[in-house]
Amino acid sequence: MTIKGSLLIGASEKGGTNRELFRTDAATGVPLSTSFGGATIAGVEQATAPA
Repeated sequence: MTIKGSLLIGASEKGGTNRELFRTDAATGVPLSTSFGGATIAGVEQATAPA
């Protein structure tokens, strides 16, 4: 499985721009080198508006 770190907002796939986040290997607790961007408040509001 490829982990892209994209945010799914509505029917769109977007890259996050709110600081840099890192993945961690769940089995070992070791941080993985690939990072991705977090959601902004506006992105969260857009994603949750239909709910």
